[in-house]
Amino acid sequence: MLIDEAVFCSGFWVVGDNKKRDLDHYKKLFPEALKMLSGGYLVFFYEDDWVKEEINKLAIENNVEVCFVFCAVQDLPMRMHACDFARLATVSNINSIRKMAKNRGRKEKGLKHYKREIQESGVHVYEDLLSIWFSKIFLVRKVVEEGLCHDAKKFAWMDISVSRFSGQRESWDFVNLKFPRADKVYHYPSKLRYQGKPLPLNASLMIGGKGVWQDLCSSFLFELESLKETPYPHDEETVLGSIWYKERKFFKCIGRMDYRKIRLEFYRVLVQVKRKALLR
Repeated sequence: MLIDEAVFCSGFWVVGDNKKRDLDHYKKLFPEALKMLSGGYLVFFYEDDWVKEEINKLAIENNVEVCFVFCAVQDLPMRMHACDFARLATVSNINSIRKMAKNRGRKEKGLKHYKREIQESGVHVYEDLLSIWFSKIFLVRKVVEEGLCHDAKKFAWMDISVSRFSGQRESWDFVNLKFPRADKVYHYPSKLRYQGKPLPLNASLMIGGKGVWQDLCSSFLFELESLKETPYPHDEETVLGSIWYKERKFFKCIGRMDYRKIRLEFYRVLVQVKRKALLR
């Protein structure tokens, strides 16, 4: 079972003026997350002392061995890239993004971020959120490289709010599942879209062997350079989704994913884009 062979990485940072969720929403999910990890090992990144104290109390109650690592939002590994992409998002072609959302339902990721993070919360909030989101896989890599673990076979990023999916998605009880491929990053599917295409993954939980995180981080950085050319309100899932379409070798879905439908949707959107380009 995963709980017996993995080091779980997670963290929580308070972002003021965040309109996505209020603080109480996350605090209510802390206990269930630690219950899920009962008997396991957690590396937890934090900035505020009260967060450390709360997680430590819950870890003791649930027999979770925890290693705390202090890291301010401003010091997260992808802070500089996050600030760049937050500023780029403000000059996105929002009319084009709105059209994608209108044509394919209201599940376009970029439109959600533009409305909530840029218009309602403010770019400074988006910078902090992107710093957290972009840094997830790099924090796992840090744990691997710096030996902040036991002799683990697997490493996982787990959002501290992941328990909100309990009973809500197929194979949701991940701590009691087996993940045999050490060369893959396991993930859940997503119901959202990116530039009109189905978004193939949800990044609330990612599981992989020791060797995959460096390669995934390298691909992430490479993809960011490519995505700078087309401003869009990104998050970690849109970047990882873009990698997924190019390098599926990294990924394996937990539960069922309709790959045929995703490929058909991808090529349908690609054909539309090419037709518009020819008509210009």
